[in-house]
Amino acid sequence: MMCVKKTFLKLIQPLVQYKATSFLGEKHIAETMERNLAKKLSKLKNCNIGKELGVASGTSIDDIPLTGYGFYHPFFVDPCEGDFMYPLNDYFKTMTSGTMSKPKTYLVPRKGLRKIIMSTGLSLIYISTFDGEKYGFNFGDTFYVNIPGGSFISNIASKELARGSSDLIHVVPENRDNMSFQEKVDYFVEHHHEIDIVQMNITTLLDDIKPRVRDKIQLKAFLTMDASAMQLKERVYETVGSYPKTPYGSTESIASTIPSIEHPGGFFFDWRTIYPEFIPEEYSVSTQVTRIDVPPEIVKLNEVELGERYQLVITPFHTDLTRNVTSDILECISFRDSQLKVETPIFSFYSRADKLISLHNFTRINEDEILCILEGSSVPFVDFTARRELDGSREYIRLYIEFNEDVDLSEVEESIHGSFMEFDKDYQDLTRMMEYSPLRITRLPEGSFRNYLSKKEGMSRIARIDMREDRLKLLLSEL
Repeated sequence: MMCVKKTFLKLIQPLVQYKATSFLGEKHIAETMERNLAKKLSKLKNCNIGKELGVASGTSIDDIPLTGYGFYHPFFVDPCEGDFMYPLNDYFKTMTSGTMSKPKTYLVPRKGLRKIIMSTGLSLIYISTFDGEKYGFNFGDTFYVNIPGGSFISNIASKELARGSSDLIHVVPENRDNMSFQEKVDYFVEHHHEIDIVQMNITTLLDDIKPRVRDKIQLKAFLTMDASAMQLKERVYETVGSYPKTPYGSTESIASTIPSIEHPGGFFFDWRTIYPEFIPEEYSVSTQVTRIDVPPEIVKLNEVELGERYQLVITPFHTDLTRNVTSDILECISFRDSQLKVETPIFSFYSRADKLISLHNFTRINEDEILCILEGSSVPFVDFTARRELDGSREYIRLYIEFNEDVDLSEVEESIHGSFMEFDKDYQDLTRMMEYSPLRITRLPEGSFRNYLSKKEGMSRIARIDMREDRLKLLLSEL
């Protein structure tokens, strides 16, 4: 029986590969998205979420308001039959880390998740192993996953992949939900010869795994969502023989993109599973909104411009979120991937629209949190600005602080770090799992912010998160 099964799988592998990759040759992407969008709106009009959004027969996507998490929150915390596109018993609860370690609850349909995994998910696996000439993935390859466990969508999706495609791909470690971060690292070190595809943080690879593996690591694909993938791509290539592939995903969009091969660090949207729209960066809106009935300028996928940055708005075809405003600013870096022979805009992640500092996609720190911590730590300060910086393979939050009295910098840094550890569980988990302190502080001379503002006439507010490079140089000119 096993012999028959292996023969059958060998026979169908070319067909599965064709199904997973043939969409790349699509010449009418906009039309395909419009058809898929019409199918979603047809389902949405019959449920309470759709009715609340005003969806009816003949409704255009442009007639629907933009939405934030606040719109869906009442449905997610007190769901009723008829609220959603699918029967209520098809939904499961998932969490996102949110901000200031305050998680948000989402409901996701299992049927929708399976459709996404068997389309975008399967395509992602094949395409991530493309070497410019052929796809490297074979049935039975081993996929190592080192991501947060529990009810996070990435963990649930990896389980669904393992369950729904067990004959196609072997997901390890099999007992990862009950393993610590270090145990997962140990597993990779011990079994790296058997592993073909990896999803993990770049820091884990370079700092925790590479020093412990004496022989060569050779992977078909290295998947990561690290914002530092572009800067560290050569080091990753030297370590595993493959450039990092960076699909964009989130609790809201799940798996909706395919990594670019020609442009490491870039990705494109899978028009079979999502309808993306874009708000030009200068018109970006707060993600704290419930709904926006009169939205700002909206740009469609075929209207984006090279080099421009946009706030992403998503309408996944297989979940209930519709015209959902995300926190992410993307930059269009190309209009094609010549290696994959696909003609569609290629994007890279640029920054958070809601002025958050994200460290290794693990913890998200905003201005209010930093202010609370500085006040709670009794730090005597005039003002501050904070930026994410990369040192080696590790990401840090750098605080530039002007103090209003003489302080011992090491004591202040220890106090602020301790407050982050107490106040922000995600910061605490990052520190303990990766065994480093992600905080750095630079002392600014007395009068730095006053002098800075005097040189920028009319500017009444300090950008406390991700100050522009030219303005930071102006602020630091006193050093």
